[in-house]
Amino acid sequence: MLPASTSQLSATTSDSLGNLLRHWWAVTTTPIGAKPLFEHQGTTNATVSNLTLPGTYKFTLRAFNDLYMTTSNATLIVKTAPGAPVINSPAAASVITGTPFTYTITASNNPTDFSAANLAPGLTCNNGVISGTPTVVGTYNMQVSASNSNGTGNANLALTVKLPLPVITSPLTADGLVNAAFNYTIQSTDVATIFGASGLPSGLTLNSATGLITGTNLNAGLYTVTINASNTTGQTTTNLTIVIYNGVALVPMITSMLNATGAVGVSFTYAITASNNPTSFFAIGLPAGLSFNPASGGITGAPLVAGIFNVTIRASNEGGTGSTNLVLNVGPEPPPQLEAFWTQNGLELSFLALADHHYTVARSDDLSSTNNWTALISGIAGNGASHIVMDNVTDAPSRFYRLKVYTP
Repeated sequence: MLPASTSQLSATTSDSLGNLLRHWWAVTTTPIGAKPLFEHQGTTNATVSNLTLPGTYKFTLRAFNDLYMTTSNATLIVKTAPGAPVINSPAAASVITGTPFTYTITASNNPTDFSAANLAPGLTCNNGVISGTPTVVGTYNMQVSASNSNGTGNANLALTVKLPLPVITSPLTADGLVNAAFNYTIQSTDVATIFGASGLPSGLTLNSATGLITGTNLNAGLYTVTINASNTTGQTTTNLTIVIYNGVALVPMITSMLNATGAVGVSFTYAITASNNPTSFFAIGLPAGLSFNPASGGITGAPLVAGIFNVTIRASNEGGTGSTNLVLNVGPEPPPQLEAFWTQNGLELSFLALADHHYTVARSDDLSSTNNWTALISGIAGNGASHIVMDNVTDAPSRFYRLKVYTP
């Protein structure tokens, strides 16, 4: 049995005449996350190091010369040194890739220092807090440590970085004619591996591997079909409306408002809507910064230029296409403005972060010098939405704030 501070295992092997034998270490059991390091394998001084995680290690030692080989099993139990910190924070965690993650290392025996190794891409460790945004899907065994004057305690944190749930992106309305071939594909983001559909009209079937719904429609009607897409993280479900016509379908007519307003750099949302079950949408003449979704009819983004735009919007189904004009009035970008609100946790600073701009918020307790400013955030990229910054001040007699805006 060895304390966790012991990090190397070695052996001396010899034959009956006292001649040193070459040997080779092979690991059979380790604590989860342990990564023994083997050096000089096949020589007379082969070693195993990096035995820092507490737990049981089992090895097979093979000793050999040019003619013979023998084996022996060895068990090593590593324990934290007496009085050293013992990690007691959770041993496992999970997070969706691309989303913020925070984990705090905790331990007994009054640790004075923390560290972490083998972190997942996108994460850092500072003062015992592992944080960041993981960027690569996978399972990561990260070694966390806490130290005091008596020694260091180590443990494994198994972090699973998962795919986001699938998002179904195909149109949620489909149509066809009685006794005619039908074709629709469930489409989604984030590597869906299996698809499902319930409530299909008679004559239609689903290929669960590809999401393709095909067949020949036997009965006219309007059907609400539950469709889903699954990946290793879980399942997303929504409704698909299937309209089977017994004759000519009615052409869609645009029903959404035909006037809309926006401002340069500010997030904009508009939905094309129409009667008679449209299955696809189109928009022509949008200002730079805006785009449309042909499946949902949504127009989103942040316009980058001011002006009045006559946008042609369309909605289509089996019967044809309905079209009209949307008058979009985009005003100039609003001036920078920083607003402050007291909360129980300090001062909340809010501002509209325009697209194509970057922002820095700074504070100062003394305006006598231009060098007395301390940044609270720096280089934040705008997306057309409001942004909030916290200053955890509760007792400052006076404090000044400024918002700097620049275009990269």
